[in-house]
Amino acid sequence: TTAWLRVAWGALVAYAIASVGRSALGASFGGALAAAAALGLVLSVGLLEALPYTNFERVFESRLRLLGMHSNGIGPFLGVCLCLIAARLIGVSSGTSGRVDRARMPEVVGWLAISALLAFGLWRSESRASILGVFAGFATLGWCVWGRLTARIWKFGMVGLVLLALVLGLLATPLANGLHARLEALTMTQSAIGQRYYLWNLAARVLAEHPWFGAGPNVYYLHAQYAYPSFYDLTPQVMHSHSLYVGIAEGSGWLGLLLFLLLCLGSADLLRRALVAADSQPLERARIAGWAAALAVVLASSLLDVGQGRNSFVPLLSWCVPGALAAWLVSNSSTSSAVSGARATWAALAAFVALCAAPALSFHATHAARTALREQRHEDTLSLSSIALTLWPLETDLRLPRFAAQRALGRGDLALEELRAMVAAHPGAASQHLNLAPAELELGDPLRAKQAALEALRLDPLGQDSGTAAFALAAACLRLGEREQAEAALLQGLRTEGDGWRNLPQIRVPARGSAEGFGQSVAFVLGDRAAPSAYVELDDLLGQLEQELRRDAATRSLAARRLAGRLVELLRGLGRYERALALIDAYESASGFNNASFSVIRLELYADLARADDADRIRNASAWRNDGHVVAMWAR
Repeated sequence: TTAWLRVAWGALVAYAIASVGRSALGASFGGALAAAAALGLVLSVGLLEALPYTNFERVFESRLRLLGMHSNGIGPFLGVCLCLIAARLIGVSSGTSGRVDRARMPEVVGWLAISALLAFGLWRSESRASILGVFAGFATLGWCVWGRLTARIWKFGMVGLVLLALVLGLLATPLANGLHARLEALTMTQSAIGQRYYLWNLAARVLAEHPWFGAGPNVYYLHAQYAYPSFYDLTPQVMHSHSLYVGIAEGSGWLGLLLFLLLCLGSADLLRRALVAADSQPLERARIAGWAAALAVVLASSLLDVGQGRNSFVPLLSWCVPGALAAWLVSNSSTSSAVSGARATWAALAAFVALCAAPALSFHATHAARTALREQRHEDTLSLSSIALTLWPLETDLRLPRFAAQRALGRGDLALEELRAMVAAHPGAASQHLNLAPAELELGDPLRAKQAALEALRLDPLGQDSGTAAFALAAACLRLGEREQAEAALLQGLRTEGDGWRNLPQIRVPARGSAEGFGQSVAFVLGDRAAPSAYVELDDLLGQLEQELRRDAATRSLAARRLAGRLVELLRGLGRYERALALIDAYESASGFNNASFSVIRLELYADLARADDADRIRNASAWRNDGHVVAMWAR
């Protein structure tokens, strides 16, 4: 519902801009240039702050999050600003045979300096999707300024849509099996293309369940239900689809994708009409070409990623540009009086209040509620959060502080109702069931806690929270006295998440023989902790996992490598350093796989054991000998 409300509001915004008249194009272009200048200033400050603290040789190797955003989110902003500045420079030099007046020289120098900062930021962001968008943007800019325009955009667009449908249909036939096999192989490697193919596969399965109208906006948590083994096991399975077009199809169905593509074609046709009408007005033509380039940057870079701009920047640009172009075209036609802006302006203002002001006020009320919770003003937390939910009922995450406040006030039933409401709002989100499981165990029924944990594991069996969900299931099974299910859940949790076992009910029992001289072992209590009926020893579970690793090590599988890392981490956390070193030796001997990260772990273990000679040997042989972490471990 919110996605279609945003579309309706966007159309009203475009219509309201179109009612302003001829000044709309200049005002919107000038505002965008001001934003580019501001971005250049902020970027320069950020870069100057980062350079003294960053090893410059490693800048190109890193994935910096400039301005607090992912590189694929900030990259399109930088590309759009570069294209708009280039259009401005073309407009400044137009009409003077390509020369720039001396009076305008300071402006040109300023824009060139800002462009250099933006280009450096784009290079440093290392966003290949954004680089693709920038190439598309500058190609579009050049074509709009110096190329030959065609009047057959709709015809070519329809042919393109038919070809797209044929290609998608071909990918679903056996003829594409070879291509799918090659791409499938990439999903088992650290490949950007493999990652996208993997996520697009998950999105396609969601789309198959909701083909016409989609599953709703930002429901990427549904991916976890369809996750299959890949390089990205034990990492977030709920990431967005890494393509604007795949995300639109998944969220709004084939119908929504078709409407968006028609909007893009309509914008292209508006651009063509405006460019033809401005043929004798170089400055206006340069502005229109700048907007065309900006759209090309966003649409091209969004083929492979959308970063964090998918909910704000992309739709805003998609609607403001058609509105500004329509305003310019109408003001240059004989029917300019046909557009009356009063109703559109009021409608856009009302939509702004409904869709922007209400969430903004809700955000401030939410912030106040969270502040009240930190200050332990629980009644204020409940009243402020009620105001926020009234203003914007879709902000279901606000029920978490409400749960904490109700629990602090001793209202267990009401606290559980808050979490159950979150689950009802997002029934396919494993994280919501995972929030509910420990609360049910603490305040309610262990059987319902078990059901919630099982549902979380069903929805996200391989994600980064699957270990936490497994330990939540183990806690419920331990409380219910279900030994076999508790052991299975504990093994699953230990395979995927190292420290969750520490929060389970446990006691110390005499160890059954230990070469390292440990007199006690951890045991997890079955039933009531005050009068345990039985227990499950951690050493027995570790023994099973070590046997599993020794059996699978020769396969050199990704699962075996990850299990080796988890077991070493677990043994180190228990203080069993010699056993951890022996496990690394056994794994590397059986698999023939020498992982550089294991060398660093060895260094840490030698530091724990105060074995200085071995630490020297590892550090001197390591390619990372000058890495700060390695130096710190060696110094210990």
